[in-house]
Amino acid sequence: MSAIAGILGKVDDPANVEALDRMLAAITHRGPDGVGKWTSERDADGRGCLLGHRRLTTLDASEQPVTTGEMTLVADASVFTHPRARDILRELHCDDVTSRLARFRGAFALALWDEPARRLLLTRDPLGHKPLYVCRNPDPSGRWSLAFASELRALLASRLLGEKPRLDPVGVASLVWNGFVMSPHTMVLGIESLLPGEVQDFDVAGRERGVELAWTMPRPQNPVDDEATFRQELRDIVRLNLAAHESASVGVLLSGGIDSSSIANLAQRQQPPGERIRTFCMAMEDASLNEGDAARAFAKAIGSDHHEVTLTEQQFVATLDDAIASLDQPTFDALNQFHICRVLREAGITVAVGGIGGDAIYGGDKTLRQLPRLQKLARATGWLPERLRVGVACAIASVKNGRPPKNGLGPQQNWSKLPDVVRAGDDLLALYQLTYALFLPEFQRDLLATQPDSIHHGLPQSTHAWLFGEIAGHAPIDVAAILETRCFVGERLLRDADTVSSAQSLELRSPLADPRIIEALNRLPADKKFMPVGYKPLLRKHGLEGVDPRLYDRPKQGFVLPFDRWIRKNLGRVMNELMLDDAACRAAGLRPKAVARLWHAFQQGSPGIYWTRVWAIYVLVRWCQRHGVTAATA
Repeated sequence: MSAIAGILGKVDDPANVEALDRMLAAITHRGPDGVGKWTSERDADGRGCLLGHRRLTTLDASEQPVTTGEMTLVADASVFTHPRARDILRELHCDDVTSRLARFRGAFALALWDEPARRLLLTRDPLGHKPLYVCRNPDPSGRWSLAFASELRALLASRLLGEKPRLDPVGVASLVWNGFVMSPHTMVLGIESLLPGEVQDFDVAGRERGVELAWTMPRPQNPVDDEATFRQELRDIVRLNLAAHESASVGVLLSGGIDSSSIANLAQRQQPPGERIRTFCMAMEDASLNEGDAARAFAKAIGSDHHEVTLTEQQFVATLDDAIASLDQPTFDALNQFHICRVLREAGITVAVGGIGGDAIYGGDKTLRQLPRLQKLARATGWLPERLRVGVACAIASVKNGRPPKNGLGPQQNWSKLPDVVRAGDDLLALYQLTYALFLPEFQRDLLATQPDSIHHGLPQSTHAWLFGEIAGHAPIDVAAILETRCFVGERLLRDADTVSSAQSLELRSPLADPRIIEALNRLPADKKFMPVGYKPLLRKHGLEGVDPRLYDRPKQGFVLPFDRWIRKNLGRVMNELMLDDAACRAAGLRPKAVARLWHAFQQGSPGIYWTRVWAIYVLVRWCQRHGVTAATA
């Protein structure tokens, strides 16, 4: 892991040089082992490219930027096919960059300056393991035209956007719907995220020369019963993710579930005789959420060197400031990963390997069952007038939810969504988004101070078009898997894992989320790769080979913190003042009365008002306060 940053503009302008220095300082945590800068030749207008890099020694200990004279590279990368940055540069030293990127295996965000062509290429890996953000100067005659960085906070620290950055209303609306922000929008107006696998091409003036996707979800094809390829790809990617520089220590996250247990088992089986991998588990005081016993038993069975740490409510509240400070953008998730990453770094680990993405990619999530059923029901009842269908749905929701609560805020999930689900018809993308929506569309309109037009079911227009293209032609169960991979994994899990691990100067790798494995899965019949849904048959068969099923064959639990109980006790007292702060809520693009209504409903134990709803809003408001980002209407 490392960090990159750069500016297109007047290379001798002290303000640009200082802006790059501020960006590199803001991302020191991503690369505390070294810093490097490089300046291109300037043209007649004094314009060129400034590149910067911060290094964390995980695979490659060489300094960046690296250059051949004609081509110069900075990379935040764990590219296992080319562990050295100079090897990556040599591979990219050609016109056909996009096709060559598709062959790289690993996680990466790259910036490549082509001196003869006076152009800058920016790209990130196909599934979104590594982030990359871009901002452009609206003034074409300004001293800078484009800036990029590994973190949004680095671009804020550059001050290129001015002293008072503004919230992006689309970003706020996306977060209120999803609990996180969907690319390419971010929380800050003027800053965009590259899509996973995207290649952006700019001239020295920051004008876009072209945009391509180096990798997209594989298209449907005739199935082939070829589990051997999947098995080999799975073993290869686990082995590659264990690779590290001699100065870097590697640890494996082990919760005791199917995903992390598969990684740990394959990792231990590939060790030389007598060598043991180091496994780590975060245990909980709450027995209903504690996975420590299961992880401990599994570690003993495979023979790993196991470490366990218990997280208490007191520790969580005491470190809340640090945890929220680790977030590059607000999200309702991530803090569970923050605490295990802190434990790993304190144990001297530099590279951690975990099971992120297993549920979505290998058929473990119930969405793969629910989404096809919803579409089938919509098509079976489509001959009825919509008014009648919606009326019946409203009646069913009313019966299921019971009498409306006194505070007027009804449940924000399950049956309450039924009328909106019926209105969506057989649109799988809309159905998926409604399934995951934190709030009903009606209450979202109450929460948002600004109602952006360019968002559909929680998705920015361009994202909606991108996803619609990804799922076209696929069977419903495959559509559910693709949307889980692109949205839940790529936009939430991988992004959150990157930001909270890098805050600890730790590289967290997720081998189960790998393009070649997805391609191998796509070639298999549906009954081989997903059935029965929730069982993850291929991971059980090929990841847990040689292990007694009694060690992992139990109800799914997941790595979660007891937020609901904590918020109703000490954590709730911490949150209360901010949730009822009218000025802070307005600055975050929210309507204070709606936020207060939500908070009081949660405190009163109203049905269907889960902790995720209030936590997402709290983190949004607190993030805006911390970074001085405010809504234009505040």
